Amino acid sequence: MTEQSRLDSARDEASEAGGEWYRSPLALVAGIILFLGVLALVVLGLTGGDDTAAPAAVSAVVVENEPAPAAPPIGFGGVDIPEMDAVTLVGDPLPLLVPDEDDLAVGTLAPVITATSLASGSPITLGPGRARVIGFFAHWCPHCQDELPKITEWLAATPLPPNTEFIAVSTAVDEGSGNYPPSSWFNDVGFSSPVVVDDARATLLNGMGFGGFPAFVAIDASGVVVARAGGNIGTEGIAALFDNFAS
Repeated sequence: MTEQSRLDSARDEASEAGGEWYRSPLALVAGIILFLGVLALVVLGLTGGDDTAAPAAVSAVVVENEPAPAAPPIGFGGVDIPEMDAVTLVGDPLPLLVPDEDDLAVGTLAPVITATSLASGSPITLGPGRARVIGFFAHWCPHCQDELPKITEWLAATPLPPNTEFIAVSTAVDEGSGNYPPSSWFNDVGFSSPVVVDDARATLLNGMGFGGFPAFVAIDASGVVVARAGGNIGTEGIAALFDNFAS
């Protein structure tokens, strides 16, 4: 064999050996691993941002739907807190509310009340500066026993207009009648607005022109009577009284 023939034969063998590299098991495994690695990097690059965005969106929904904590009820009564006490009225008493007749008190100044808080035993003065609805309740009165829980629930669930309040007056207290003492009654229904106590002569009740209960008077921030109502008026009636103060 000539030198040129041997050279051509060596070239042919080298070419054949190089063309069969893929038949090696190790080379095949290495190629597959390399391919899978590149594929994984591509997938991670396409989806990596979503893994952090989804939990954030879920967390925002959970926080948004959390209910606001309810205000705790006020505690009434206790040692040295009277169920009846002296009161004062400064100003002219209101004329008597007569059913089915024009209310002569509307548009007149209401007398300023100073009475004892059933929660703290301290005096509270109710005069101009804040609009309010004042409700009168007797602990032994069946109509009052029906009305007070409904009003309590309504007040707990309903935001009042700005600079307004609801005040309850415990009146016509009778130690010998049922559902005594009134402080326990207000606690039992979970009442969460201020309560003041009337005296033994029901001076507050009479001074606001009422001869029975439950009874309600709405007084604006200037101290003027805007509405009165007697009897069981329900939550719609209470809402209507506060509508007088809506801006």
